[in-house]
Amino acid sequence: MLGLTDFDNLNIFISTQPIPMFKSFYGLAVLAQEAIGRCPNEEDLFIFYNKPHTRIKLLYWNGFEGNKFHF
Repeated sequence: MLGLTDFDNLNIFISTQPIPMFKSFYGLAVLAQEAIGRCPNEEDLFIFYNKPHTRIKLLYWNGFEGNKFHF
């Protein structure tokens, strides 16, 4: 989750075209990667919206490392 102090170094990207809201986060990640020409990282926040401009989806990468998963 983002804390207020995290916004200091955050790059915010807003989609220039509406996207279908059924796209998964994997699909959004591909769009984000194509838009910036590199893999999204923890300093990138992507904002996507639907055609009628009534819903948004946010994509923020916080990584898998740092003991996020325990087996």
